[in-house]
Amino acid sequence: MKLTARGSVTANSLCILILISWIIFNSMFIATSIVLFLLFTIEAIHFHLLSKNLKRLKFERNVDQKPFFVGDFVNINLTIKNMGNKRLSKLDIEDKIPNTFLITSGFNRALINLDGECTYKLNYSAIPLENGQHSIKGISIRFYDPLMLFWTSYEVDLNTVIKVYPKIQFMDTIKNQKILLPRLYFGTHQLQKGGLGTEFYEIRNYNLGDDYKLIAWKAVAHSPEHELMIKLQEKQKSMKLFIVICNDKAMDDGYIGRRKINKVVEAILSLLTLIEEENQVILTFFNQYGKVRVESFLGKDRFIRALNILNEIKPVMMNDPLKLLDYVIINKDSKAMIILILNPISNIEPLLSKLKVMKIKHNLIHLFILDTSKFLPSPNNVSIEVKNAYELLNNEERLNIEKLYSACVSKGLLVKICGPDDLLDNLIHQYLLTRLQV
Repeated sequence: MKLTARGSVTANSLCILILISWIIFNSMFIATSIVLFLLFTIEAIHFHLLSKNLKRLKFERNVDQKPFFVGDFVNINLTIKNMGNKRLSKLDIEDKIPNTFLITSGFNRALINLDGECTYKLNYSAIPLENGQHSIKGISIRFYDPLMLFWTSYEVDLNTVIKVYPKIQFMDTIKNQKILLPRLYFGTHQLQKGGLGTEFYEIRNYNLGDDYKLIAWKAVAHSPEHELMIKLQEKQKSMKLFIVICNDKAMDDGYIGRRKINKVVEAILSLLTLIEEENQVILTFFNQYGKVRVESFLGKDRFIRALNILNEIKPVMMNDPLKLLDYVIINKDSKAMIILILNPISNIEPLLSKLKVMKIKHNLIHLFILDTSKFLPSPNNVSIEVKNAYELLNNEERLNIEKLYSACVSKGLLVKICGPDDLLDNLIHQYLLTRLQV
């Protein structure tokens, strides 16, 4: 039990009154001070006894049972029932929703009076700002006496887990984006798929059902009996796509709802909706224990599998974030596209040495550097006048970014310094461009 601000003023005033009454030794002042002191004490004892009824409160929280995505509305209903027969007045109840949720309607806090064996319902809606597993860990209660002189607090452990999936831009949305390709690729182009390629394989007799466009007329003309024959071409090899996420601790940068790691997950999952089914996607990142994790996706179910795997990825403390590239170096081939997503790093030489080993046909290594200069000030802090967060970097950090960019370009590597918000556009652009080249 503690004193409120009003209770502190009342207690101090009462002490001064008692002191003055005994100094002047006025019987009326003495009697008044004694009565007020007794009333104050009785109120304190009554509040102490009444506060024991807080443990007779019963709480139940209900959340819609469905898969949530970032930006969806989550309806939360909190029911408070007084199982005792005593009236509890001035109950300050707060549902402890995490700061990754934005309340859009209703309130998660209320000051109520709850009669014995009565029920109160607290309803509100919130929007999750980030993917992952979020917990509403408990309920905070503050109980005041009717005169607002005393208060006590009580915590209720009521954990509700809400799983939120990343916000995905599906195929229809991606197709509508304006992707600027070089002039060389203006016009309509057919992306290569597994099937008949351009390399000659063999000539065989025509069978019923074969495409007449494949008939080799010159071979028919030179054959003795002029039998129909078709020309087969070598089946093209599907492309491997390595996606390397250096999810070190720096991936935790950014404001709530715009952290780098969450934007990377959204961009990769959106990209998977664009990639052909026959292309193999190999994803490498660090698990929660700092070990290299490799996941291979092929076929129609890869989006669902990737959604569940990437939804749990978190930034981890790593001494060597480039360790992920060792697997790619061993398993790459001549038709592999390598996408490397990382933060600006101070030690550039190890990265350049690994990339030099990885250099393959068509310069298919794409380096995406998530630069903090792409972050704008927090929308909640309108007093910040900085328009570009690149101005917030010190000289050493700026020098590292510029040095890394220049070194990669001089080595013939395709490098793009982008931010979390424009990562998806750059990924789609480079993927489509590479498909035209392979």
